[in-house]
Amino acid sequence: MADIQIITDAGADLTKEEQEKYGIDVLPIKIYAEGKEYLAGHNMFSEEFYDMLETCKEIPTTSQPTTIEIYDLFKKHIDAGKQIFVVALSS
Repeated sequence: MADIQIITDAGADLTKEEQEKYGIDVLPIKIYAEGKEYLAGHNMFSEEFYDMLETCKEIPTTSQPTTIEIYDLFKKHIDAGKQIFVVALSS
C-alpha cells in the first residue's frame, strides 16, 4: 500500500494534538489582528482566536494560503514519495 499524507487546511479546526496523533499536515489560513499575523492551525487555534475576539479593537481579517505555499507543502510530501489526499474548504 502506498504511503499517503493527509493534508487539510485550518478550516478542519484540528487541535495540535489531533494533528500529531493522526499525522495530518495543516495548511494554515492567515489571520491578521492587532497588527500581527497568525497562522490558524499552527500558532493560533480556535480557543485562542475566540479569546482574542473579546479584546480586539478591530475585527480580524483572514487570507487564504498562497499558491506557492500550497505548492511547497504538496511538493515536500511528493518528494518524500508520498501520495497526498487533500480535504480543504471550498469557495
